[in-house]
Amino acid sequence: MTTEAKLPSAELDKAADDLEAHLNDPELTRGPWLSMCRGDRLLADFPGAEFQPPVRVVDEPMSNGANADYIALMHPGIGRHLVALLRDEAGDTRIEHELVETSQREAVLAIARLINNRPR
Repeated sequence: MTTEAKLPSAELDKAADDLEAHLNDPELTRGPWLSMCRGDRLLADFPGAEFQPPVRVVDEPMSNGANADYIALMHPGIGRHLVALLRDEAGDTRIEHELVETSQREAVLAIARLINNRPR
């Protein structure tokens, strides 16, 4: 049985708290979201939404600060590490670019640090 060094729980907890606060913002449009027209329209696409007028998640200018904050939080850097986590868990070796050698634990810590250190 190997013992691995414990990840810094304070960093992970801080990132989880921050992400959870964004997810719990009452102004955040509930998902899932549907991107249309190559992103010109981002609409709420939850069950039953097809029977209601479209709920715009994004328009020009951005009309919902909670949606804008969440979109900025979930930037491509976060997405790449989420891909690495999913592929690592699946035992898949198709992890792109610099993430090829990223372990699941490293990806978790990288996500926490991207969340904690983003511009605000």
